[in-house]
Amino acid sequence: MKGVNVLISWVLVIVLVIAGIGIVMLATAPMLEQAQSAASLSQAEQVLAQLSSTIQTVSREGIGSSRLIQIPSTQGTWQLIPEEDMIEFRIPTSLLEPLVRRIRDNLVYISGFDANCSLGNYTSTPAWILENSYLKVYLQKVNVTVNTTNNILALQSKVTNKTIVPTDSSIQIDSSATTSSGTGFSEMITGSLPKCRAHFFVNATAASLSYDIFYTLYSGADFLVVEVRNIS
Repeated sequence: MKGVNVLISWVLVIVLVIAGIGIVMLATAPMLEQAQSAASLSQAEQVLAQLSSTIQTVSREGIGSSRLIQIPSTQGTWQLIPEEDMIEFRIPTSLLEPLVRRIRDNLVYISGFDANCSLGNYTSTPAWILENSYLKVYLQKVNVTVNTTNNILALQSKVTNKTIVPTDSSIQIDSSATTSSGTGFSEMITGSLPKCRAHFFVNATAASLSYDIFYTLYSGADFLVVEVRNIS
């Protein structure tokens, strides 16, 4: 009987030791994941800095110049987004505070995944919907004919529960009203997670020029970013 008690005691000790090791592993796992993410992010920053320098070199050398850059294997994922002239690197664990956006040189750091974009309607008008925890934006869905006066159909604040309907959201180049409309289309080019972005192409035939408009709603942002690019 005494021998049985000793055996039971050893079993209990082994169980307690295994449980203790399990608790330590659970406690240190987030720290290890953070360290791996920090190393991956640092490596990605070095790759992007090298890429930026190489692009400038190739641009100076002109037609026919090329370079090969090796991207190392990291914890995150790489994605080329040609519509935005951008390379995106994602890691599963954020090193920033939740819903934070920082800009340093030509790098944009986004923490959070609450942006959600979709196709729907505003009243009876087809619309691209850009949404996060604070803001919901409705942009008109158009094809063939574009009038930028109506690009932003409405903005709804989820904090105040109020809706703003702009009377004029037109884009004018050099203050010319003839540049605010023409032919073109709109599309959603980034669909979810850290941001969503809609793109409008406008060929202002009356003004003999064309341009692109990008509307971006970042994760955790209470404002809409509007950019006009590629005026030609």
